[in-house]
Amino acid sequence: MLLSLHIFNWKSHQDSLIQFKKGTNFLIGKMGSGKSSSVDALCFALFGTFPKLSRRECTLKDLKNFNLENQPTKVELCFKLEKNNQEYNYKVLRDLSSNKAFLYCNDKLVCMGASTVTEEIEKIIQINYELFSKAVYCEQNNLDYWFEIPPSKRKIQLDNLLGLDKFESVRSNLVSYLNKLSEELEFLAANYPDSLLSEAQNECSAYNQKIIQKENEISELKNNYLLAETEFKKADEFYKDQQKKSNLKVELEKKISSLQSKISFLEEEKQKIKIENKQALDNKKQALEKSLLSLEKDLASKEKLYKEVLVNLNSVVLEIERAKKDKSTLEQLNKKIATLLEENKTFDEFLEKISTLESEIQKQQSEISFFENQNKEYSLFLDTLKLKPNDLVCPVCHQNLPEDKRSLLISDYSQKIKSNKLSIDKLNTQMQELLKKLNILKNNSYSLKSLLEQREKLSDLKDIDYLNNKKIMLENQIQSLEEEIKNKKSERDLLKKELLNLNQAYKELERSNSLNSDLEKAKSQLQNSKNELNNLNFSEENFKEAFSLFEQKLKQKTSIEEKIKLQNDLLAQLKETHSFHLSRLNEIKKKKEQELNIRKEIDRLKKFENILVLTQIKLRDHMISRLNAAMQMLWPLIYPYSDWEGIRIVSAPEGYLVQLLQKDWKEVETFSSGGERACATLCFRIALGFLLTPSLNWIILDEPTHNLDDLAVSKLAEVLNIKLPSLVKQIIVITHDDRLVNLGYSQAIRFERDKSPFSFTKISYY
Repeated sequence: MLLSLHIFNWKSHQDSLIQFKKGTNFLIGKMGSGKSSSVDALCFALFGTFPKLSRRECTLKDLKNFNLENQPTKVELCFKLEKNNQEYNYKVLRDLSSNKAFLYCNDKLVCMGASTVTEEIEKIIQINYELFSKAVYCEQNNLDYWFEIPPSKRKIQLDNLLGLDKFESVRSNLVSYLNKLSEELEFLAANYPDSLLSEAQNECSAYNQKIIQKENEISELKNNYLLAETEFKKADEFYKDQQKKSNLKVELEKKISSLQSKISFLEEEKQKIKIENKQALDNKKQALEKSLLSLEKDLASKEKLYKEVLVNLNSVVLEIERAKKDKSTLEQLNKKIATLLEENKTFDEFLEKISTLESEIQKQQSEISFFENQNKEYSLFLDTLKLKPNDLVCPVCHQNLPEDKRSLLISDYSQKIKSNKLSIDKLNTQMQELLKKLNILKNNSYSLKSLLEQREKLSDLKDIDYLNNKKIMLENQIQSLEEEIKNKKSERDLLKKELLNLNQAYKELERSNSLNSDLEKAKSQLQNSKNELNNLNFSEENFKEAFSLFEQKLKQKTSIEEKIKLQNDLLAQLKETHSFHLSRLNEIKKKKEQELNIRKEIDRLKKFENILVLTQIKLRDHMISRLNAAMQMLWPLIYPYSDWEGIRIVSAPEGYLVQLLQKDWKEVETFSSGGERACATLCFRIALGFLLTPSLNWIILDEPTHNLDDLAVSKLAEVLNIKLPSLVKQIIVITHDDRLVNLGYSQAIRFERDKSPFSFTKISYY
């Protein structure tokens, strides 16, 4: 059931809240008051569109109130549904300005996004926009939509709403598929006849026999090859043995020649070497190593002394630089101290001067205090003279002061106070000057103290001349040590060179011994190689005979291998051809099997087509029967006269025909008046909504009194207020006709607008 519709900045609405009740809700108002636009907003809240928008008779931009272009345009719809004995409260909010949408259920967000919200609402209320706009919502000037379209189009659209178009779509697709299967069956029968299967089987059998025959020929050749291979292996072994002996003979001859050359070379090298006695070499080496060790120790001692003297020299150089720097610093300190002392000779005199200045300042402060205390006494006496003139007594004679005496005293004491103030100001000025001077002297005293402390630290200066003489002495010592070290290193290098030459003599001795060993070894190897060559037992005739036999057996073996390869190639070709015919045979078998399956499928689908057509007819008859029953029940409630006894819709070859009963059935389009047609349309609309949306139980009618006379309007008012609410839970009627409203049964919502440029729709309930 619809609960409320809240509209913001939508056409003539600025901020309108419409609250619905169960039963009939009349939206009453003049033309342009915003009735129809509120139902458009309701439809938009549910589906994101409404009939005029879907037909492109307006745009989203046209929906915004032109007086409030900068304000957002929003609609908010609340409704509730019962499912499984539970009540669910839904709220949908759509914002045209940002194209945002939100759906809530029991105050919890279900989904967001325009299309997602629409899909979810269609699931909840179990109808889509097309069904809503054709069966639930009868918009203004479109009440007789179903009677204006031709019967054929009426049949198509009504079948779509009833869901019968799905059966027709399935049947149409089924016929297309059957035609496709028939074409495929004709193709298979034409291209794969039964004779083709027999021919393919014969070809496969023939090639199978040829393959067996060729495999037998190859088997015989393989046996011959095994015999030839055995003989070839024997010939190959004999040939390899002779070839090995031939290679060994060549190697031995080369080795003998090489050893002979080596022996000659070693004997020549041995004669070139001059050999010295090893004992003499050892004695000479021992003496050289002893001298070198002593020299190394002496050199290390000199180098150590050189490093020590060099360190001392660097230290003296640093001391000289530091002494020069300290001397310069001391001179600068003395200048600064002399400047700060000024005419004072010592720091104590400077401090004594500060003490004198402080005493002078203290004295002036005492004088200022004296004058200030005196002024306080004078001021107190003056206040007494001024405030209590009749009670004053002379301090000398203790009699009352006359007026002239009092005036004289006031003048005298005022002059004294003024004189004291001048003295105080003068003393303050002098004291400020003294304080400035004292601050300067104190600051200078701090600086002097710091400078004197620095000078005290620098008082112990080293003698620069002494340091310079020490530096010269150390430099001379370093020069002398450098000369000695240089001579020692030269002497050491000579000893090392002699040792190196001595080591070369050792190497010559070792080389002589090595040559003797190599010479004996080469002579032994030469004799062994000659003996091995004599024992080889090799002849060129045997080698040639072995090679000839090897070539003969190799040719026999190769010839048989080529024959086997040729026969294998022929066998492969036969197998390939056999495989081709076998594949062709399998393909033909598959096609014949496919042909049989298609025949079975066609037979099965034709049976299904007959069942589908029969089901479609029965369902159409059932739905039309229910629709006619609903219209027959509603007709006497809506039509106020008795000349037309009933209404029905019938299926004819040209489409769906709407007929009225007057003795016999007559078509509405041909025989009815405008009012009768309006009643028939209204009856059809209500019955259609009642039939197609039983779960929703809503009907929305926009200006249903068009073409109705007073009696028909009265009859319709009775139906809408009393009878129809017992069948449909909620009806919304848009009308300008107050005659439809019966406040005892229904709710009336008044829409008002004064039509001025900046006016908005106002809503009231009664």
